[in-house]
Amino acid sequence: MLTISSDDLRRHGGPVYRGLAEALAEAIDGGRLRPGDRLPPQRELAYALKVTVGTVGRAYDLLMRRGLVRGEVGRGTYVQAGASGETPAASLLAPPGGDTFDLSTNSPSPTAPQERLLELMAACAGEPRLLGALRFYPPVAGLPDQRAVAASWLASLGVPAQAVTTLFTGGAQGALAACLAGLARPGDVVLTEALTYGGIRSLASRLGLHAEPVAIDAEGIVPEALAQAARHSGGRLLLLSPNIHNPTGAHMGTARREALAEVAGREGLTIVEDDVYGTLLPERPAPLAALAPERTVYLTSASKFLAPGLRIAVAHAPPPLLDAVLAAQADLALGHSPLSAELLCRALAGGLAEEAAVAQQAEARARQELAGRLLGGMQLKRQPTSLHLWLEAPEPWSSAELALALARSGVIVSPGERFQVGRGAPPRAVRLSISAPHSRQLLTLALERVAATLGSGAGRRMPAI
Repeated sequence: MLTISSDDLRRHGGPVYRGLAEALAEAIDGGRLRPGDRLPPQRELAYALKVTVGTVGRAYDLLMRRGLVRGEVGRGTYVQAGASGETPAASLLAPPGGDTFDLSTNSPSPTAPQERLLELMAACAGEPRLLGALRFYPPVAGLPDQRAVAASWLASLGVPAQAVTTLFTGGAQGALAACLAGLARPGDVVLTEALTYGGIRSLASRLGLHAEPVAIDAEGIVPEALAQAARHSGGRLLLLSPNIHNPTGAHMGTARREALAEVAGREGLTIVEDDVYGTLLPERPAPLAALAPERTVYLTSASKFLAPGLRIAVAHAPPPLLDAVLAAQADLALGHSPLSAELLCRALAGGLAEEAAVAQQAEARARQELAGRLLGGMQLKRQPTSLHLWLEAPEPWSSAELALALARSGVIVSPGERFQVGRGAPPRAVRLSISAPHSRQLLTLALERVAATLGSGAGRRMPAI
């Protein structure tokens, strides 16, 4: 049973509400409060701790901004699935005598030619020019020759990039951080998909920004909803992923992109186009960076098809957006690793990157077909070459209940709450990262457990916590 004393509220120093928030956060992190647990009603907790209801309310709001809990109108405040560890169900025990399959992370399947990667690493290790680059802080945007190679890659993706508009960052997360920090100020509203990559919500909160959800459909953001959200919230920064949306797999057609570009121009929006999954598409429509070039920052990386451990991303930004992003990049990280940038550039110039992307597409297609066969009777949203799929929870399961039931079966997935922006009703779905297992044989075992769990109905009548 969770116990919090008055001493706990003052142990951390500072305001009482912050001490209460820290005590609850420690309980979540330590597993004493688990995903799906309901926090005490504010009045009851205030009475028990002899504090004001406002103090408890501020503590709960702070936990919500950190992404640790969620509020449901008329129902209360609940521990967010995925809040107590790096994986959504990290605190749950694996089933006795069985292995656990982690389908919670969108890592690429191990298809990149390992020998060629090793050759590139060895070649870089013997390059005196790189040794010189490592002795000094590199230019924030990157070395000129590396920027030229990266710009050529972006141009092949339809982005109107030149070396002078191209920059490297420490992974796509670093690029997103630089964009949000450089293009918005604390207190600003950032418009984004109602369901989106979970790192956006936490990053916006850390920077003092408010993430405003915009309605999506089978093609992503709805233009009319974007216009309404921009006018209602005053937000002028739009962040979206047109290619293989995470988590739903939605893919945006040309007409929808043109409509969004028109709305952005009319409402004066700056666009951040996150295209880390675009490399998984054999064919792709023109990016928003080509349709609205004066107002769009574009970013992508090699993480989803080559090597996520490189922690390198490439972005394009037109002036004066480029200056703002570079200034933020300098403040946040000073730059990036020129060694990682060199590995990526050599992979691009030597054909390894294209080879790895094609291999990843083929493997993703095979795994999606496998998932379609094994989960054929279920409500799935997916793209043919996506690393993940979106599984809708059958009645009466909630997303959190399904995630917990699957965890007890030995399959860890990402519950829909992890991707939710705003306080509306949580999505009744989970994301399965089918690229994560090292082989199709292991994926088969994992998906068979998913099918068995759903077929048995185990967990539908889980006891109240």
